[in-house]
Amino acid sequence: MSLLVAILLGVTVAAAAVSTVGVLSARDAFDRLHYVGPASVLGGAAMAVAVALSEGGATAARAVLVVLVLQVGTAVTAHATGRAGVIRGDLERLRGHDEQIVER
Repeated sequence: MSLLVAILLGVTVAAAAVSTVGVLSARDAFDRLHYVGPASVLGGAAMAVAVALSEGGATAARAVLVVLVLQVGTAVTAHATGRAGVIRGDLERLRGHDEQIVER
């Protein structure tokens, strides 16, 4: 079972690394919002399963609860950040630079 836990933790690290590279290479803030998803969704789920397999019991239940809060919180935060950017006018500023970034 420790091999499976190690693999799941590797998936968590890989998801974080891919998200980091995506955030660093994104053209604007709206693109960056999409790159944080894999780290929170895939990485968080893999981490919770690894903790559940390793510890079990109440610790596993807590890990699953933390991941659920993380996934909901990430989605809400990304939406709110994108919406704030649109309201603030960042969308119109981006439109002037590249028509393919945002299409209405």
